[in-house]
Amino acid sequence: MLPTYRTDLGISYLPLSHIAERLLGHFIKFYSGYVTVFADSLEDMPYNLRQSGPTIMFGTPRVFEKFYARISIAIKDASLFQKTIYNWALSVGKNYTELKDQGRKPNLWLKLNRILAHFLVYRKIKDMFGGNIRFLLSGAAPISPNIIRYFHWIGLDIYEGYGMTETTGIVQEIKLEKQK
Repeated sequence: MLPTYRTDLGISYLPLSHIAERLLGHFIKFYSGYVTVFADSLEDMPYNLRQSGPTIMFGTPRVFEKFYARISIAIKDASLFQKTIYNWALSVGKNYTELKDQGRKPNLWLKLNRILAHFLVYRKIKDMFGGNIRFLLSGAAPISPNIIRYFHWIGLDIYEGYGMTETTGIVQEIKLEKQK
């Protein structure tokens, strides 16, 4: 079961008849007692995310691919200095998460660099999701491992679920501690 709390806030934007929205957008929230806000529309969702600051968000892989594309376009149009800082921050995130995923402790220098990378880069990306996200959920189609890795490096973990409408929704989820 997902670690949800009464203090969490979710955002609903898929059609209410969508099985994933029904389960993740309603039933789990009823069970744990946290609040849901409804996006005005799919087009307004980025604004609604910044406005509401959800702690948990479900999305199809395409949603996360669009966020990644928006970030990539912004970096492409950035100055050389900004690109250098961004690439450095990604490298720090990659090194940090690889060590943590291997069960090793990052050294003090890497920890300090990660804090700096958070303030220079990661925080701005997290703000696209409202700034309060604890974790992201993906389902309804396969998601690229590269997208999962990218968001993991900046501190936004995407967890996958698998299910079919015919089986009343989620059949399997990747346990949070097993996510790579």
